[in-house]
Amino acid sequence: MNNALKRIRQVRELYRPFFGAFILILSLILSVQVLGLASPYIYGRLVDGFIKSKPLDLMLIYAGVIFGIMCVKNILEHLIAGTNINKLNYDLEDHLAGATLGRVLKLSIGQITNQNSGFKQDVIKKGEAAIIEMVSTLIFDLFPSLLRIIATVAALFFLNAIVGAIALASISGFIAASIVINQKMLPRLKKHHKVDSKLGTAYWEIIKHLRLVMVSNEERRAIDEYSDEYKKHSKEGKFIWIQYINRATFLREPIATIGQMLILV
Repeated sequence: MNNALKRIRQVRELYRPFFGAFILILSLILSVQVLGLASPYIYGRLVDGFIKSKPLDLMLIYAGVIFGIMCVKNILEHLIAGTNINKLNYDLEDHLAGATLGRVLKLSIGQITNQNSGFKQDVIKKGEAAIIEMVSTLIFDLFPSLLRIIATVAALFFLNAIVGAIALASISGFIAASIVINQKMLPRLKKHHKVDSKLGTAYWEIIKHLRLVMVSNEERRAIDEYSDEYKKHSKEGKFIWIQYINRATFLREPIATIGQMLILV
């Protein structure tokens, strides 16, 4: 827990210059999600109005509201994409590269020389990519999904308390199962990631000493050694991810399926 809080603080400090852009994007995403939930409701009123033969003027108002929601959603999604490109994406990569380089330059000569260049390059690039991917996932995947879940459960409670309770219980069970599965798989994935880093180091060492390998006529041996290690690594990776898929399919997904069936009943 302490390590997790420490990581969160480090990421928060790293992204402090982009706080305004984050707030703007998250606000726009919230607006899009609200409009996305309003559309089905208006569609339902429109269909009900046709079935019950309500006045045409009312039907045209509903249609106009739906059209307006679609236009506003398109504008907001355009603003999200533009803000991400102009104020976050490229600037964030530049900021991370500068911060990483600054940290590396603060290392002692001994720390720098103790690690080979292939290892440093592989770790640095993967670290930068992981941070960018994490933030992108939080902003464009997890946050909208969380908003949809909260809004949907609230709407179901408004319509029917029992249905809302079933939805809340199934979603809570799904999240709890995901946490348990991830905690069990995390140690194996960390070990797998370390091996992946070693393979990256070996790859860059071959590239670094390419001239020596060619002069020594060791091309085939270098390729075969790397290929053998990668095959072992990929076999372990396949086994780990197949286990994850099996647990998700047979432990987590049934919770969501049962919840959906109970709601329909």
